[in-house]
Amino acid sequence: MLVTALEAAEKHDAIVTIGITPTRPETGFGYLELAAPAAHGQVVGVERFVEKPDRAKAEEYVAAGRFLWNAGIFCATAKRLLGELATHLPTTAHAVREIARDPANALALYPTLPSISFDHAVMEKTERVETVPASVGWDDVGSWAALPAVRGSDDTGNTIAGNAFVLDGRGNVVVCDDATLIAAVGVDDLVIVKSGDAILVIRKDAAQDVRKVIDALSARGLARYL
Repeated sequence: MLVTALEAAEKHDAIVTIGITPTRPETGFGYLELAAPAAHGQVVGVERFVEKPDRAKAEEYVAAGRFLWNAGIFCATAKRLLGELATHLPTTAHAVREIARDPANALALYPTLPSISFDHAVMEKTERVETVPASVGWDDVGSWAALPAVRGSDDTGNTIAGNAFVLDGRGNVVVCDDATLIAAVGVDDLVIVKSGDAILVIRKDAAQDVRKVIDALSARGLARYL
């Protein structure tokens, strides 16, 4: 898959992604709408890139059968990447050129750059995207809700890591990083995480919104908990 994507990126002068066949309506992933039906391993054009839809849209995309998850694996030539940055994120493009000219510039330039993901800055705007559909058991472990896919669950669907237990509850993810005991009783589909001197409690279907907590803490001068 990756070799095919690399070859297509050079041959077609495009950004080529690995697109994953979705197994559920996930609101935390970006989606690729295919320009035409394609078998696994074939290169196909992308009609549009959609970043993190709401639940209703995610269900619609999975039912439609022409959307893939964006795995965040991008293949492109340096020329194409610089061209896209120059069009959609010129400040960053200028900084990349300055850093390439003299790597010592990175220390001064990097903190001045806009804080934005490649997905939002480029992938949602560019018209030069292709993908290689794949079904390789990929999942995004950047969310606490994805932990059960990695660690597994007990017979009630709870995933426990550390000194914790759940009574009369299902589908919870509970993580404790020290000897503190976490006991969850009569709750379902929650993520409960104890890390250092901070505790996070969030619905599992909103686990991707943890960024909102980070932003809120920063705005309140509570960055010491991050």
